Amino acid sequence: EDYLRILRYFRFYGRIADRADSHDADTLKAIEENADGLRRIAAERIWMEVSKILTGNFAPELVGLMYGLGVASAIGLPKSKSLENFCVVFERSRNCKLSPVSLLVSLDRTATHVDEITDHWKLSNSERRLGNFIVENRELKASDANPVKPYQVLLVLMAPQKREEYRGYVIELLHYVGKHDLVDKIATWK
Repeated sequence: EDYLRILRYFRFYGRIADRADSHDADTLKAIEENADGLRRIAAERIWMEVSKILTGNFAPELVGLMYGLGVASAIGLPKSKSLENFCVVFERSRNCKLSPVSLLVSLDRTATHVDEITDHWKLSNSERRLGNFIVENRELKASDANPVKPYQVLLVLMAPQKREEYRGYVIELLHYVGKHDLVDKIATWK
């Protein structure tokens, strides 16, 4: 059997369904019974599907369902899940396109698991750096007087040859934490 069809179900459900909760009970039962078969699928193929699920319609509901049906544990989604945080981050990013990596790390509230996650999913070096950057800086505190300053400091601390790559990371972080109004300031700051 092609167990990857399980993940394709979730991906295509998000693309074609008009409601988050109109699943066929028999289909969900079959998914639950066969979820362990996903352990045989290469992580790269799973990541291709999961990345599209995370950024698609009804992602919070679909990811919650994946946890409930045992799919999440079979594919290596974070065990210490934080669906509440994922939902908050997903909602914040409705008007901007967050990276699937940012959404993935939002499922885990502990920074110690990010390397495990990125190793398991065999993410690229850039995706790994972004995931670590988001987790390390998502609790960054800013003053009301100068809310952009801590994000500017992040750029100043980067080596000049990495600054533009990290400018993208800072912009992603701003979207992640819902500070969309600061994006233009960081994008044009020199």
